[in-house]
Amino acid sequence: MSDCLDRRFDDMLYAYEVGMLTSEERRELELHLLECEHCMNNVLQFQQAARLMKYDPDVRETVRSAVRSRSTQDTTALADRPRPLRRRRLWFSLVPTSAVAAAILFLLLVKDWQLEFRPSQEAVAVENRVAVMYFENLADPEDAGRLGEIVSNLLITDLSESRYLQIVSSQRLYDILKLLGHEGARVVDRDIASQVADEASATWIIMGSILQAEPHYVITGQLTDVATGNAVASQRIDGKPGDDIFSLVDRLTVRIKEDLSLPSSARQEPDRPVADVTTHSPEAYRYYLEGIEQYHKYYTAEAAACFERAVRIDSTFAMAYYYLARTRDTDYITSAVKYADRAGQKDRYYIKSLEAIVSDDVTGAIEVLRKAVEQYPDDKEALYLIATYTYGLGDYDEAVRYLTQIIEMDPLFKVAYNMLAYSYNGLGDVRKALEAINTYISLAPEEPNPYDSRGDIYAANGQLHPAIESYRKALAIKPDFHNSRVKLGFLYVLTGEYALAEATLQELVSTAGKNWRSTGRLYLAYVPLYQGKLEVAVDVLQAGIRANAADSGGEVHGSHHLLLATIFSEEKNLEQALREFDLSTQVNLASDRTDSLYGQDLRIQMLAENTRIARAERDAEILITRLRKAGRPLSNYYYAVGTIELSKGNWEKAAAALQQALEDSVGCAFPARVMLGRSHLELGRYERAVDDLETALTRSPAERLFWGLQAVRTYYYLGLAYEQMGRTEDAAEQYRVFLDLWAEAETGAAELDDARARLARLTNRP
Repeated sequence: MSDCLDRRFDDMLYAYEVGMLTSEERRELELHLLECEHCMNNVLQFQQAARLMKYDPDVRETVRSAVRSRSTQDTTALADRPRPLRRRRLWFSLVPTSAVAAAILFLLLVKDWQLEFRPSQEAVAVENRVAVMYFENLADPEDAGRLGEIVSNLLITDLSESRYLQIVSSQRLYDILKLLGHEGARVVDRDIASQVADEASATWIIMGSILQAEPHYVITGQLTDVATGNAVASQRIDGKPGDDIFSLVDRLTVRIKEDLSLPSSARQEPDRPVADVTTHSPEAYRYYLEGIEQYHKYYTAEAAACFERAVRIDSTFAMAYYYLARTRDTDYITSAVKYADRAGQKDRYYIKSLEAIVSDDVTGAIEVLRKAVEQYPDDKEALYLIATYTYGLGDYDEAVRYLTQIIEMDPLFKVAYNMLAYSYNGLGDVRKALEAINTYISLAPEEPNPYDSRGDIYAANGQLHPAIESYRKALAIKPDFHNSRVKLGFLYVLTGEYALAEATLQELVSTAGKNWRSTGRLYLAYVPLYQGKLEVAVDVLQAGIRANAADSGGEVHGSHHLLLATIFSEEKNLEQALREFDLSTQVNLASDRTDSLYGQDLRIQMLAENTRIARAERDAEILITRLRKAGRPLSNYYYAVGTIELSKGNWEKAAAALQQALEDSVGCAFPARVMLGRSHLELGRYERAVDDLETALTRSPAERLFWGLQAVRTYYYLGLAYEQMGRTEDAAEQYRVFLDLWAEAETGAAELDDARARLARLTNRP
């Protein structure tokens, strides 16, 4: 039997294991490993030995010499073999395998597997679409340990490793049962199982029971043809002393695959023990399943707590680390990658894609997930992640395309409607956005997230009071759904209900975990800041910093210091502003939340706005050099240049730089948009100024409130633009809003005086 058809990947494995690949070569090989079990199996077999040899200078030099002495004699033969598309020729691609293998004596360890995913295999997989129902635990009808769920999920995972089968996911089964009025049912009869299988377009149903757990496990399975309703095979697996549930599932998987009469080539697939692609601990797996259940409800804190329990029991549980990286801290992706060889093939795609996201390589993440979809066309989770990432890139049309494809596959995939609503909103189609959200609500009426999302859509379109009601509904369902609490507090600020805002945000400080408590202390400062009460805001922030330092081991992020820096800069206290900015950077670096480039554009802005133009320009040149060296986008540099040119009164240059920053997705989109509007205002481009300033006021409440001083001034600038266009009533309304918001302000005296005078002139006109 032949091995991987692209022979250069065999050659690359040896250099990979001893750390001799470039970053580009390593990335290409790792993507290939996700697709090719032959190469992955080779890695697993010689991985431990390679670790011992990795730092041996003699071995490294031997491999290097073998690579350099490569021959091109295999070129013709290689060209005749089928290759994957879009592969780059690597510098060592034609090294004879025997030369490298002989150099490090591994060839005898390599086991041949043929894993090209050909159309015939895909056709067989579609023909053998299997729905695995929950196993009934007859040994414990209450199934307190969720053993029936564990067996069914392990069986789904084990069978999913075969490329000759398509397995309906457990989440899909849960959604179908809910549609059929059997939400939460762990055991169903044959009629309901047939309905589920029909809804899932399955060819086969697998049902089973756990007959006993002591003194050893006994499990049975039954394979039923959905079309005829006839049971075509049954299986009984009797455990032996010392057997665990994982080994029984392995044996059951083999029996089921035999009973499905798969092609003979299916028997030659690698058949790794299911414990080796999940965990060896039933308890860890139980917590993992509970975490997945919470995750799909957007109960992030509860999900993270379950995954943390799982890895405390099994410190090598790769997918538990993966979900911790999604729900708790992205740093957990390091552990997920470390133990990725203990995950299934499909799961390795997820781990690799999230690793790319954490490294700010969104396009790389999408590439990995597209490869996953090529091999697992029924994998809605991968398609959903692609849609999420394309949405993040601002490609809303593409996101809608993927999400529509998912919904056509599975009309009950509720989270797809959630992202579809945001995507339609990004396209400006509010009607379709609300339709999608209402469908999401109909599918999950007792979950808080659909109402939270509806609140977001309303808020993004200026419908603040309907948004408030939606957030209240989410909190009524789950009082500790803190995302809704935060947004509700923000909207109370924007509607002028300051006492309600403070009471709502104070709940975070009083009841939530450490991170939420710190965040609540920060957000409480938004309330006086938005009113222009700078000293009150400073007091709140400084009290929050002291409380954070005393709260379970210190500060968790530097946002308090960063907001203080912006206030001190507003007060023209530059030195204090810079000190607070540096403290913000120190806290963030100490907690691994960012890098030393974060916020440098804001530091330059503070210098420019406090007349330190030469210093700001020098730092901007340093910033662009560092950004280029790090391979980062230059949007933050353009933002910094825009603030400098604005401070110098060079409106045309400011507008050009700020426009470039926005096109490159600057992190400070709100202030950049406001300053761009100001530049157009000064240049007499009043319609463009209005467009920019009105757009700024549609940014998220969180962004507008962090930049509260800029947000309130936006109403003043809008008044100026409207007045110049002859829209006197609109101008007067904007001046009134500005004056009301800063009725007790400790800043903006010149703008306030000018607004009063302008309003008086406009309202006294005949």
